Amino acid sequence: MREESTRQLAEAVLAACRRKGMKLATAESCTGGMVAAALTDIAGSSDVVERGFVTYSNEAKTELLGVPPALITAHGAVSAEVAAAMAEGAITRAPVELAVAITGIAGPGGGSAAKPVGLVWFGCARRGRQTVTETHIFSGNRAVVRLSATRRALELLLESAGMRIIKLDASGWKVPLDFYDALLGALGAPDWHGRSVDALVDSMLYGGINAIEPPYRIWIVGTEAMPLSVRNELNSAIVTLAEQQGVEKEIEFQIDP
Repeated sequence: MREESTRQLAEAVLAACRRKGMKLATAESCTGGMVAAALTDIAGSSDVVERGFVTYSNEAKTELLGVPPALITAHGAVSAEVAAAMAEGAITRAPVELAVAITGIAGPGGGSAAKPVGLVWFGCARRGRQTVTETHIFSGNRAVVRLSATRRALELLLESAGMRIIKLDASGWKVPLDFYDALLGALGAPDWHGRSVDALVDSMLYGGINAIEPPYRIWIVGTEAMPLSVRNELNSAIVTLAEQQGVEKEIEFQIDP
């Protein structure tokens, strides 16, 4: 998991929030401020990032975010209920539109059969909307779990700011058409087969795709074994899309090597 891809996500979050005029806050436990650090590592982020709460202890969750002690007792600090309360507490205590919360067990100790090491709960709150929670069990050592949680938190912020994330696995692509077919299939136009790059651009930017409308971020992973011809075609399509979309930036690409 590469640091530059985390930075790309953070940059995308800042750009998406700026488009909507949104400010955000973070409420972190097991990541200890890594989400806020990823965002504020980028110069100029102060127009989006308002504040970050690091609430590592249960007492801090209560004191700084208003999480009821009874809620922690009933469900545990690593739970959907506490993650939601953390995110909502951040929204309540900060002049922001978005907040993401993370609480988990990074390891190597602290896990149990019911809540194993690697378990992380996320809460994402947007003012005026229902809070969303989700959970993941990340594999790897403590550093990997924390970085994985940081990345997912950034993705949640990006999605909550209105940017849809479409993830494509390139590990099986052998010819350029594999990229186009996977991309258009994900966007709801599986009958695209064999058409030109211009048709791809037209479908993505000017209609013909009904399942998903811009803005969206195409995240391509598994490119290590991609043939050079496919990689070149991929880069060419991205350049074409960038030229066609002008300053609107409704389609973004991220490629993880």
